[in-house]
Amino acid sequence: MLQFSKKSQPYKARSAGFTLPELLVVITIIAVLASVLMTVVGRMRESARQVGCLSNLRNIGAAVFLYSTDNNDNMPFEISTTPENPTGHSSIWQIDLGAYIPYAQPNTSGKSDRDGKVQSLPGSPFHCPSAKKERSWLGMEPDYAAISRHGSGPGTQGIFSRNAWGAFYPPLKRALIRQPERCMLVFDACNGSSVLEGAWGVTADTRSALKTISAAVPKSCLAPRHGYNGKDSRTGRFGVVFCDGHVEAMSYGDPRLRDPAFIDALTIPY
Repeated sequence: MLQFSKKSQPYKARSAGFTLPELLVVITIIAVLASVLMTVVGRMRESARQVGCLSNLRNIGAAVFLYSTDNNDNMPFEISTTPENPTGHSSIWQIDLGAYIPYAQPNTSGKSDRDGKVQSLPGSPFHCPSAKKERSWLGMEPDYAAISRHGSGPGTQGIFSRNAWGAFYPPLKRALIRQPERCMLVFDACNGSSVLEGAWGVTADTRSALKTISAAVPKSCLAPRHGYNGKDSRTGRFGVVFCDGHVEAMSYGDPRLRDPAFIDALTIPY
């Protein structure tokens, strides 16, 4: 007698959708990819800001050379005054370059930064794109500086002489710069407790600061704000235009900065 098997059950298609473990895996993958993408985009944005900073510095360097050509080979004064006000000040080098490169004027909208200081108009060639704010002094305190000649004798040489506040020194002749390809002209600088703040000039103390590089934030020195992690000053880079016109993005980790002779060439023009 023949026996027949039970009729096989029809195939039941799996219902659409993810199981909970699959969903968790997908969410994890998306989170990882988003994290990687944000990191890459952040680095790309900072790279773009660094390129913008170097472009600013190149233009500033060109303006300095034009000023020197029109002023008997003299470099600008870091800060200057008039005979009527010998113990005060009336101008800084950025203003003196106004005929060759735009100088941002104070914002008249009444808006101020968190310190209550008047902000300058955006797009200033004296504003580093990676700096967080612009400080106000004679209209604007920029983010770039030069080493000031603020005295006479060893350790006081500088690219831009001081001609105010009772300190009067003749301007430096461009032809007297002994190693223009190695001597800094203008650079990312800070004057305070944060590399994200700017300065219009720094003193020759920059030389000693470079010889004692540490993780601490420099008080008045080159500001490695490009890629700066907010804690260790050695993590970032600072832009420099040299006295021959070329620009570089340097870091405190640059092996050349372990050579005192190289530091002297960077900071002593003559």
